[in-house]
Amino acid sequence: MVGPPTTQSALAATPRSEASTRVAALGTILGVWAHPDDEAYLSAAVMRLALENGQRVACVTATSGERGTADPASWPPEKLGAVRR
Repeated sequence: MVGPPTTQSALAATPRSEASTRVAALGTILGVWAHPDDEAYLSAAVMRLALENGQRVACVTATSGERGTADPASWPPEKLGAVRR
């Protein structure tokens, strides 16, 4: 990989000021995710540092999470998708 590490695990092991500088080098960040909430546990630290730096951050999800339940009887896809939109 060329350039600074930008994964959450790499940033977690980096002093905050250095991590902030590395994230600032990214400029605008666009996260593209398969499911709602994927960004919360996969890139939350990176996005927060970027926002604190005054950078633009946008997230796009490919689905509304309509099939993400262990209880499809109580949460059929159309109901769950509507709640998550």
